[in-house]
Amino acid sequence: MVSRAFITVGIGAAVAGSAYLAYKFLCQDEGETIGNDKEESRSKRILVLGLDNSGKSTIIHGLSAKKKGETFVSKPTEGFNIVCIEDSMNFWEVGGSPKYRTYWPKFLDNAHDLALLIYVIDSADSSRMSESSDALQMVLAHENMKNVPLLLCANKQDLQHSKPFDYIIKEFGLLNEDRKVTGVDTAVPRDSDKQVGIDDLKERINCFL
Repeated sequence: MVSRAFITVGIGAAVAGSAYLAYKFLCQDEGETIGNDKEESRSKRILVLGLDNSGKSTIIHGLSAKKKGETFVSKPTEGFNIVCIEDSMNFWEVGGSPKYRTYWPKFLDNAHDLALLIYVIDSADSSRMSESSDALQMVLAHENMKNVPLLLCANKQDLQHSKPFDYIIKEFGLLNEDRKVTGVDTAVPRDSDKQVGIDDLKERINCFL
């Protein structure tokens, strides 16, 4: 059975402090011992980024859903979400609109000991591929991200003209990255059990943890 907890926080000037306090609150709510480094070290932090409308929230829902087809109504992330799954994974999702992307560097400044970066792309929206690539390169160039593995989600594979992850990795110039880079094709249609790639995504994540 999947044990999960969610918290959504609006972004402000004290974003890093708010994120840490939100994490502490969530762990306390899940029964973890606050201030216990051994307890905290069990949980792996996974940062989830991508442009607005790429499907970050639906991907996390697919990972945390107790059963396939569980109803989920997605809406743009205004701030950031933290999702704890069991006691081993904490997913940090930050909004991807231009407004909220300005806060990405603040998260990266405090992104110590990240286990994994999941970057979600709307693989069917060719008009924003360049924008998405530029946003990702900005993230990867941050000094705290040098050794963080990258897992690329080529999302919305159920839509016409979607591109597979191996095509996107090549187009984004990630073949020669000095880091672990892999990808998976995903789709999480609303109110449907016809998910694509979620089980593969779980396996890829577990390989990094």
